[in-house]
Amino acid sequence: MKKLIALLTAAVMSLTMLAACGSKDDKESAASGNRSNIREAGAKALGFGAALLLPSMSSYVSKSKQRSANSNAKLVYTTVANACADAIADGNNSRIQVGKTGPLKISDLDESDFIQKSVKKAMSSNASENGYVYWEIEPGTYKPIFAQWSPDGKDSSQVGQYPDPNRDPQTVFRFGKYNSY
Repeated sequence: MKKLIALLTAAVMSLTMLAACGSKDDKESAASGNRSNIREAGAKALGFGAALLLPSMSSYVSKSKQRSANSNAKLVYTTVANACADAIADGNNSRIQVGKTGPLKISDLDESDFIQKSVKKAMSSNASENGYVYWEIEPGTYKPIFAQWSPDGKDSSQVGQYPDPNRDPQTVFRFGKYNSY
């Protein structure tokens, strides 16, 4: 697929380059007509190339956004797991809020809750302070079951999840519910 896109891009660039080439002598009308035809052909080729490239670029952008959402969810999961491990090591299991937490807007996370504060700090340092987070911590083990991130806090193709991330941007994951294949 990449080779095909590279080939099409090279062809479009070559045709547009030809459209710009031509004699500067405008005395002959035939030469002027040829330049006009070449420009027209270049413009058509450019339009054709764009028509071929747009769908693949759109797919690439969707997949990229989904990977980013999954990466944000993994960061939330890891941060929650580390905060829980720190609390257990310090003998502060009672500070860990087990069960469901969220959905919460990242900017509204409670600074007095050490896990929420850790998540907010991690997401801010990752330049992902916008969006919503959700996680569940298993009672007894104090380990996260899963974590999610969404730009708008709704069910959409942009719900990132860890573990079992959404790999298909066309699949709608429910935000606040563990989704598996």
